[in-house]
Amino acid sequence: MAYVPNANEDRVSIIDTALEKVVGTVAVGRRPAGVAMASVGRFVYVSNQLDGSVSVIDGVRNEVVATVAVGDRPTGVAVRPDRQRVYVANQLSGTISVIDAGSHTVVGSITVGGGPQRIAIAPDGAHAYVTNGVSHAVSVIDLTTDERITDIPIDEPRGVAVAPNGAFAYVTSGLVNGVYEIDTATNVVVGSSIATGRGPRGVVFSPDGAFAYVANQAEDNVSVLDTQSRTEILPRVDVKTQPTFLAVTPQGLSIYVTNLFSNSVSVVDPQRHVTTGEVGVGELPADVALGTIR
Repeated sequence: MAYVPNANEDRVSIIDTALEKVVGTVAVGRRPAGVAMASVGRFVYVSNQLDGSVSVIDGVRNEVVATVAVGDRPTGVAVRPDRQRVYVANQLSGTISVIDAGSHTVVGSITVGGGPQRIAIAPDGAHAYVTNGVSHAVSVIDLTTDERITDIPIDEPRGVAVAPNGAFAYVTSGLVNGVYEIDTATNVVVGSSIATGRGPRGVVFSPDGAFAYVANQAEDNVSVLDTQSRTEILPRVDVKTQPTFLAVTPQGLSIYVTNLFSNSVSVVDPQRHVTTGEVGVGELPADVALGTIR
């Protein structure tokens, strides 16, 4: 299933990826912005920017079962691989709220940089990477202690993803229209940026880590990056208006791309590098998460 928060409707659209159609909606809080779920699990977490809260959706019943108060203007959300903790970036608070997934309560707060937006967690669950748009840095958090251990300077960081093998992370930068690579062993930027289209936002990896996909908001397309050669594979994949964030199905057969101003989600074939379909959702689809409800 794919879950898409519609910021202008205070609802989440639920897409059955086998049918490539919306099969339901769930009302959440005001101005939902971020969404996250485990690759396999029962719960979906949605950040509500204007309420300062996170809605917890039971994916089996498709209803909100808890609302958790967090910081000011929550945006990005990430679930630890063991599904025990959920991390929420509070953009105006400069903090990360730590939610206990069992009790649906906040059990900690981590101070990061200015304007935290997106969070990515390493596959082994040891570290998280947070893009701070205001302070131009990526904060690295040790998830065994829930403490920030360093900040990596990066110009205007936006989206972030960690490779499946955990060896490196990609961070999109709106200032350079490209992606920076972070060596996760040393927490330093590797080489120069990798060029993408204009206005890169979200970034995701293929399940094998051979490719990365970047939504270029200012060009209405998606860049495909070869992670071994650190180069872009052209041509770019055309989608709809203002693509923002992406998610890849667990088998790597499809990429779902939210189109902010088209009120739709594009379905991209990563093997052929073409758009194969479009699913209409609600107004201002802000993010997308994919996983198996169980």
